[in-house]
Amino acid sequence: MRFSSDDIEILQAFLEEAPDHLKGLEERILKLESEPSAENIDNLFRTFHSLKGMAGFANLTSVVNVCHELEDILKSLKNDQISFATEIVDLLLEGADFLNFVVQRLMEALENYNGEDIEVEVENLGEQEILIKVSDFRKTHAENSTTSTSMSEESMPKSVDVSQEKIEQVSSNDGIELSDFVKDFIEELKDKLEEIEEKLLEFEKRQDKDVSNELMRLFHSIKGDSRLILSMSPEEKLQKSLIAIENISHGIEELFQKIMNNQLRVSTDIVDLVFAGMDLTKSLLNSLIESKDPPETENYIKKLRNNASLGEDEVSLTSIESSKKSEDETIAFKAFENITSQWFEFLEMFLKSPSENGFKQLIRMTENVKNGLLHLKENDKLSIIDRLIKTIEEEKYDETEDLIKSFENWLKEKKKVIESKRIESKSVSTKQTSKNITLGSEVTSKTIRIDKEKLDKLMNLVGELITLKNSFTSMIREPHNIQNTKDYIGKMERLANEFQSTVMSMRMIPVSELFNRYKRTIRDLSKNLRKSVELFIEGEETELDRTVIEQLADPLTHLIRNAVDHGIEEPDKRVKQGKPKTGSVYLRAYYKGSYVFIEVEDDGQGIDPNAVRARIIERGILTPDQAIEIPDDEIISFIFEPGFSTKKEVSNISGRGVGMDVVKTNIEKMGGKVFVESKLNMGTKITMRIPLSLSIVLGLMFEVNEQKYIFPIEYIRETIKVRKEKIHDYGGVFLVDVRDKMIPLITIEETLHQKSINPMKKEYDFNLIPLIIVEEGTDVVAFAVDRFLEESEFLIKPVPEYLRVDGLVSGATILGNGEVVLIIDPTRLVK
Repeated sequence: MRFSSDDIEILQAFLEEAPDHLKGLEERILKLESEPSAENIDNLFRTFHSLKGMAGFANLTSVVNVCHELEDILKSLKNDQISFATEIVDLLLEGADFLNFVVQRLMEALENYNGEDIEVEVENLGEQEILIKVSDFRKTHAENSTTSTSMSEESMPKSVDVSQEKIEQVSSNDGIELSDFVKDFIEELKDKLEEIEEKLLEFEKRQDKDVSNELMRLFHSIKGDSRLILSMSPEEKLQKSLIAIENISHGIEELFQKIMNNQLRVSTDIVDLVFAGMDLTKSLLNSLIESKDPPETENYIKKLRNNASLGEDEVSLTSIESSKKSEDETIAFKAFENITSQWFEFLEMFLKSPSENGFKQLIRMTENVKNGLLHLKENDKLSIIDRLIKTIEEEKYDETEDLIKSFENWLKEKKKVIESKRIESKSVSTKQTSKNITLGSEVTSKTIRIDKEKLDKLMNLVGELITLKNSFTSMIREPHNIQNTKDYIGKMERLANEFQSTVMSMRMIPVSELFNRYKRTIRDLSKNLRKSVELFIEGEETELDRTVIEQLADPLTHLIRNAVDHGIEEPDKRVKQGKPKTGSVYLRAYYKGSYVFIEVEDDGQGIDPNAVRARIIERGILTPDQAIEIPDDEIISFIFEPGFSTKKEVSNISGRGVGMDVVKTNIEKMGGKVFVESKLNMGTKITMRIPLSLSIVLGLMFEVNEQKYIFPIEYIRETIKVRKEKIHDYGGVFLVDVRDKMIPLITIEETLHQKSINPMKKEYDFNLIPLIIVEEGTDVVAFAVDRFLEESEFLIKPVPEYLRVDGLVSGATILGNGEVVLIIDPTRLVK
């Protein structure tokens, strides 16, 4: 649908008010299900009525249509013309989903509005399916209805142009639009499955009605989302996956409905059945992403139906392909009927109070009516519409009334013909045409939810920045004042720091989003290994940069699996040791300095240092004498060696030695470190120290051979300057005396520039050698540099892999003068 620049202001007004009406709409609809009181009905009626009025003014006929249909159902319910049924709640929820979807699309379209006309598809998004469902509902409950089967001016739906031409346009475009919808669906489905997993684990522990209701709502939402995409005629593979997802979610939704109504007893088998449905849905999700044939689901659907005693009302491809002609004709006329009813209503208002702006709106609406006649191939009726508009222009209102009546009579006769055909057919399908679209193998989120307070703070900072900019302008005009310049620079520095802090905070998300994934992992692993394990989460409100969270997923998965498989003992063995039958795994997160610490701890059997020593000797990493000299608390660090494992049996969970070295590598790539603590028969704790952000580093910049480099502060124990007398040469190996302790001395110039350098012969300022002391494990090394420059925060720019020199170069930064400075990992220099 095209919106001109004149329409945008009206559209923006609609978008300002609509979210307030939609907020909490879903909760109010669900409240109606448990309490179908007149008050709750009125509340919902007012919401849909208000939305209909605003949408009509903005010429959003699809929204008007859906709102009017649902408003009419609520009106009939209030007047006792129909009895309350759960189908009403289903219709209202689907309507709410549709309205939210349309509003979101419009908001996205107006985000980058540049003053020109915009094209937004707000039609054929599933509203026709809702219309037909409402019509079916009315027919089913006709015996309880006192309303006339013919549509009066009051009850006639005000709908959208979902004509055959529009259907063909959607079916014949290049697929980009549908692809975007499917990507959104996939992204939302991922989020919903994670939420379901968490809720289901909670439900398994305590069969709380609120949790059950929340699960039912989530599955209902998945069902509605999949139906929405199905209504857009996807290609066959995609269609099969969506139908399977819809059938599974519908079946599980019905299962929870029976649980809520005490018609089904909750058992382990029932919960496992739902988990199996989730796993199958995840497989279907992968088939959507990779555009592959979906896995077989019929057996699961049958099992679900048998367990929940469900009916046979699932969608099938056969039903989708049946009765195409009757369905398309019904949809096209239904759309046209709703357009004309809105047009009639506006005509009535206009004739009571004619105006120039009103006439312009009437002309726009009349074009929709004429287009509808063309779609229905009723070209001979165009002359009636043209004559009608002419009588209005000439103010011959008596003739206008006659033409309106003539058109209404034809419309009623046409409706009878269409309705009789529909009764003969009586089947609903999604549209027959298909689009070929291809999705990438990865769908990633491009949006981040931001706390309003953070945005407010950013706006305040912008205000301060504008004030400071104006101050600079004034300063230029005034006589030069060094003190004022210093003050302005100080203010700019403060603002820059606050800006940086605020923007970084916007990228931060709580680790709970990551930690909660492992509740299901623990459950499945413990069940598979026949162990009893419980997960405890602490510090879930701790926030980390989104990119850090994403990179932590694999390391945490390895650690959780190891904790359950290697660490936690079998229940009988734990009881014999005086431990509780159920093992505990702890996931913790907390801040310390400029880092976040993530801990994975278990109360299992711990790591046997002697078993580690034996494995080290067996693999030839150390000699027996060397291994014996290393203390127990240090020897266990060898579990991070590639391919290291003390487990003799290889399972599908662990024992291959490919886990802990991956953990160490991934964490170090982020600029972090991993530590391990373990006590035999008491448990193991793995601690990961992670920088708060991967985009900023606090570092020390220094100079060597007229080249600048940066060491991250986290690796530096101290910086000192010593006299040359403190340097000792032992046959070309240099040591430095630091507080009566001899430390190996390395010249960075020799290491990085491949030059043979004698620090005793170099010239230094004031004859003092600047040293950076770095500690890596048990190794302490002093690096000689030419001079210290500054300690500051630096923006990290990534460098290509081939320039990283086996991890020696972790990134680069750009100085204010455009100079590029490499960021060096000193621990690699030590190695």
